[in-house]
Amino acid sequence: MAAVVASVLLGAGYTSIASIGIRVYNECEEIKDSDKWKNAHMLLSNSMVMGLMIPIVLLTQYLAGDNITGAITLLYGLMGIVGSSVAYIIMKNKQCKGISNTSEDNFVLASILISLLVMIGGGVLASGKK
Repeated sequence: MAAVVASVLLGAGYTSIASIGIRVYNECEEIKDSDKWKNAHMLLSNSMVMGLMIPIVLLTQYLAGDNITGAITLLYGLMGIVGSSVAYIIMKNKQCKGISNTSEDNFVLASILISLLVMIGGGVLASGKK
């Protein structure tokens, strides 16, 4: 449990630090064209996601006990549903129409269904029923 608490505190601290850098980047129009600063922004964004996910995974492991495979599978299923749904919404936005091709459209739609099945499978694994 100490690892979960420490991870939450460290994750909150890092999220605060990274969010300041991201906010400054977003408000500073002069640097947005520079590849150097775009990469720095991506580094902060991606590492902030990692800082948020580590406590979630540790908490999931702590709560799931022996059913960790099912719990992690549930998390990936949920992430897949959210990510696929957001990608679909972006692709269907009127300003973005025509950017994606048919195979990408089909892949995203299939991913929503597959993610739902993964989530259901994770629920079965987590419940311990066969």
